[in-house]
Amino acid sequence: LTDCDAWGKHMTATYPVPGNHEWLTPNAQGYRDYFAARLAAIGSDTPTPAGATYYSYDLGGWHFIALESDCSPAGGCSAGRPMTNWLIADLAANNSRPTVVYYHHATWSSGSHGSRTDHEYLKSVFLADKDVQIVLTGHDHEYERFAPMGQSGPDPNGYRFFVVGTGGKGLVCGGGGSVPGSQVKNCNTPGVLRLVLSAAGWTWQFHPVGEVGGTGSFTDAGSSGLRL
Repeated sequence: LTDCDAWGKHMTATYPVPGNHEWLTPNAQGYRDYFAARLAAIGSDTPTPAGATYYSYDLGGWHFIALESDCSPAGGCSAGRPMTNWLIADLAANNSRPTVVYYHHATWSSGSHGSRTDHEYLKSVFLADKDVQIVLTGHDHEYERFAPMGQSGPDPNGYRFFVVGTGGKGLVCGGGGSVPGSQVKNCNTPGVLRLVLSAAGWTWQFHPVGEVGGTGSFTDAGSSGLRL
């Protein structure tokens, strides 16, 4: 199966973000064409600039923010840039609503690509706004769960961070050392991460799925209260 065969049937439940391969096509046009109808249906809780690939929405009592992690197409990830200005405004408009942020490139990673060096300002925004409970990423073809993270490493007052790059493409085991804060890592079991979100907290469980290839039966599960 191709990735589109495997995941395309779930389009009505998909809330996409582009990754680095999407930008190999000028203007990420393949991504824009493939998801055009779905993105139009989702809209954005806080309006985004024309052509922007970031947006937000609500599900249940939680708020979700889909960001562009390839900073150049977004106009930069530092302070005062269009996306970061929008992010701060969106968080302010949804104050006191527990929030999940997700994007492609892993801000923290012990995998083959390693941690991003241009997400420092994003880290500071996530740390400062305690509504941000969870940050989800991919890019490295592995699963990695981190402790609550702050600006430069583990922080008991920080947000939970995950790398979930196990959705079907070949898995890759990185040769580098473990990043401080990394608690669990697996690079040989394809699968999906299931989150169950409530008003008081949330649980996670990694489900291995054999039908997309690979080996292993790794799983990971736990629970957390909300940042206060």
